[in-house]
Amino acid sequence: MRDFSDLIAACKDKIRSGPFDSPADYAWGIREVGSVDELIEQFRHGNWAVRIGFVLGDLAFVEQVNGGNEWLALKLEDGEWKSFDSVSFYAMLQQRGEDACRDYIKHLMETPWHNLKYPSVLEGPTMQM
Repeated sequence: MRDFSDLIAACKDKIRSGPFDSPADYAWGIREVGSVDELIEQFRHGNWAVRIGFVLGDLAFVEQVNGGNEWLALKLEDGEWKSFDSVSFYAMLQQRGEDACRDYIKHLMETPWHNLKYPSVLEGPTMQM
């Protein structure tokens, strides 16, 4: 069983329980899945508690909102988990279907983190006028 303490540490400042919840109310529950199809099956469930997450290779998705279907997306880059997006997989499955979801996950798997992250405002403009 893989140790995900480094992933949890990367999420701690980004994922919190609600204003009326104590940290003990929602334990971290990260587990590895073996395939894109298994990952999609987890997203199809659509009602996960905050701090529940799934890891597929160098990708991780951790629920940010109780039952809210907002997954913090992270990628392991140079031994460090780095976030790059928030994804509503249940909505994607409902609106675009399983094939689109599968293609998106495969794209994330193949793309280096620096090509996935949103540019920081500190990095300067992203478009030329």
